[in-house]
Amino acid sequence: TSFFKYVDELVANYISTGRVGNAKIYRDTKREVYKFRNGLDLSFTDIDLSFLKKLENFFRAKGYKENTMSVFFRTLRSIYNKAIADDCVKKSLYPFDTYKVSQFDTTTQKRALSQTDLKHLIEFNPDPENPLFKSYNYFMFSFYMMGMNFHDMAFLEWDQISSEKLSYTRAKTGKHFIVKILPPAKLIIDHFRTFKDGKYVFPIFNELKHTSPQSKHNRIKKILKIYNKDLKEIGSSLMIETPLTSYVARHTWATSMKKLGASIGIISEGLGHDSEETTQ
Repeated sequence: TSFFKYVDELVANYISTGRVGNAKIYRDTKREVYKFRNGLDLSFTDIDLSFLKKLENFFRAKGYKENTMSVFFRTLRSIYNKAIADDCVKKSLYPFDTYKVSQFDTTTQKRALSQTDLKHLIEFNPDPENPLFKSYNYFMFSFYMMGMNFHDMAFLEWDQISSEKLSYTRAKTGKHFIVKILPPAKLIIDHFRTFKDGKYVFPIFNELKHTSPQSKHNRIKKILKIYNKDLKEIGSSLMIETPLTSYVARHTWATSMKKLGASIGIISEGLGHDSEETTQ
């Protein structure tokens, strides 16, 4: 079975079901392997230990970072597993028992705010006329909602919110959450409710314009870029050393919970991780 044709089928299936993010990383992985092969076709039986080591050397020669290589190899492993399930290649040929994707160093610098910086950020509270107002409130809402992911915030609908709780399913993992709405988070919701225009809580999508999964995916990428740019400006104005990004809200919630004495199990559940080891 042709590896490239098989990946094309997976990409088409992901797009048809609205999973544009998955489609992109599979398409990107195919592109990198295609470059490595200089355009030559590839069968699954060609993907063995020797092939994977040569591909790794190819990536390192191009200067790819450990995180980037980890993503590509994890995706490649996922494709191979799907091919086994579809009887495109024998399970006995599986090369990832020997070639360990876990070898790549994916540890990242801790990105949680100190309690002092968090206090400064909470007190910042810009006026609604301030161009940084939306991005500031996206960050704080994420923090108050157990580090809610920006993608999930973008798709949050009014009917998922009651007077006391918020209910949603995380797109990345499919895990369902019911989260108590803290008073400061309620203030944020109440503000956006006064400008309610459609089914979404936050003014990220234009419901008449962003109708397809691809257009929504593109819109999230565009707004996320603006969001992170605004956060850097906020961090700079408050003299916060940790570079502010959307991810910092998530990490700060987890770290704050740990400092308050919450167990790793509770924090892991809140973050939606598959294991406590991931959280640790």
